[in-house]
Amino acid sequence: MNGSSDQQLLRDYGECRSEPAFAELVRRYVDFVFSVALRIVRDRHLAEDVTQNAFLALAENSEKLSTVSALSGWLHRTTRNIALNAVRTDVRRRIREQEAVAMNISAAADLTWEEISPHLDAALDQLKCSDRDVVLLRFIHGKSAAEIAKIISVSDVTAQKRLNRAIDRLRNCFKKRGLTVAAPVLFLILPAKAIQAAPSGLAITITTALFGGAIRSAAILGTCKAITMTTTQKTLVVLSLAAALGTGLYQIRQSSSRQKDALLYRQQLARVSQDLQESQQARDAARQSLLATERANDQLRRQAAEVYKLRAEVSQLRAAEGTVATTSPMKTLVNQVALLKQKLDQMPDRRIPEIEFATEKDWVNAVSGADLRTEDGVREALSKLREGTENIFLNEMMKTAIKKYLATNDYQLPSDLSKLKPYFDVPVSDAMLQRYQLLQNGKPDNAADLVKLTTFVDDEHDSTHAMSINGAWGSSFNKVQEVIQMAALAFASENGGQMPSEPSQLANYLTKPVDAATTQKYLEKIIADPPTAEVVTVAPALKAYSDTHNGALPRNPSDLRPYITTPEQMAALEKQEGNSKPISK
Repeated sequence: MNGSSDQQLLRDYGECRSEPAFAELVRRYVDFVFSVALRIVRDRHLAEDVTQNAFLALAENSEKLSTVSALSGWLHRTTRNIALNAVRTDVRRRIREQEAVAMNISAAADLTWEEISPHLDAALDQLKCSDRDVVLLRFIHGKSAAEIAKIISVSDVTAQKRLNRAIDRLRNCFKKRGLTVAAPVLFLILPAKAIQAAPSGLAITITTALFGGAIRSAAILGTCKAITMTTTQKTLVVLSLAAALGTGLYQIRQSSSRQKDALLYRQQLARVSQDLQESQQARDAARQSLLATERANDQLRRQAAEVYKLRAEVSQLRAAEGTVATTSPMKTLVNQVALLKQKLDQMPDRRIPEIEFATEKDWVNAVSGADLRTEDGVREALSKLREGTENIFLNEMMKTAIKKYLATNDYQLPSDLSKLKPYFDVPVSDAMLQRYQLLQNGKPDNAADLVKLTTFVDDEHDSTHAMSINGAWGSSFNKVQEVIQMAALAFASENGGQMPSEPSQLANYLTKPVDAATTQKYLEKIIADPPTAEVVTVAPALKAYSDTHNGALPRNPSDLRPYITTPEQMAALEKQEGNSKPISK
């Protein structure tokens, strides 16, 4: 077996279920898999569970993997995914526990022992033996999770998981009987009330029943010694002793019971506090580990995407120029990015605070295809850069912060966006949040817009954004291009559908001044992709819509219906609607 390849061992196991073959695979890779798991989960017991699950996945996929050249790569990816899922599950469990305690701790005083006690034994009886054992060990005998783990011979993590499942099942048993019992109530009330002090004479009675001979002999001897007393004397003595002893025993028992209850409550509160502190520390450590891993992965993905994009740019330029040096395309992109950053420094009114979150990929996307020699080209590139960073800030960062806020505030929205600052993964400024408006309050409507962008830094080249809990939308606008489009459509409408070929032909149709070079740039785009005959026909309606909506063009053909004035325009609009195509480019 030692000389066989990984592929041969996988085939042997997949075809014949050869245990020696699989054992050899485990021997080869168990240290590697355990190390990967331990680096991610930071807990040896949990890492052992992850390692076992990784090899179970290997066994299930043995036949498919028999043709894989490098098994270690598959094992690394699978182990990492299982470990991350384990961390997420553990973090979510600990967060739920902490939130449940924080939200329901006051419920302990509202649910009395008299309400719970009639149903406790029936509920315990419905549990499986293993669940009942851990509940009794924890709440009746006061054992910690570590002590329970030693008693039932499992790891600490496994013991805690079994206890959590058992508590949930016990609560479900109560729920079937009409009692909603929170976990903190069980933590507080069961140890203090489930074990009641037996009557002081009960143990003696039981012992007497089992070993009565000796006790009865002692009683007879005492009676013989007292026989010389008169009946009246014995009666008085007995009554006096009974009264004194009864009063004293009652007071002692009452005081002892109160002291015992108070001590048990204090001990249980201290234990709950310690459990919560340990849970919070473990949750924070796991969350930091998970966040660090996810950030590292995001950085690697972004870097890889940037590399692939730059390689694609290099390939395109090589194909177009043939003899261009390999560093030339990258150098061009770097120079373009540097130039755009310089232009932005010269135009501070076009900067938004969210630009600090822009990656190199965002900068490269902004300069791709842009003509930075003209003001209009620079404004287009900056609009694309802002659009990318606003989308990251709103659709990724703010959405995540809102979900965290809802999870810790009874699913109620904040009164304003500044309340979200502690919930962002990275620091954000008030200047960023003030550019957006919160559209709802209370419990969110998942189907409606929740936050929208309200501040623009360029009235002609910018983008609009909004988000809901379940999604986001955004679109860029270029009002300079829209003005030229409207002028070209008006020209075509008056000239039998023929599009203009020179900027001078649009002079009488432009609704605002546009320089000849900019007009020529957009006119060439229109000529390369001319509008349909139907769009030319509804050009007057488009102009009326644009005049009413501050120069904006409609997003859907149906938006033009109120502005249609002739049957020909209506027929063209209905045809355009049937094609499901946008009315404007």
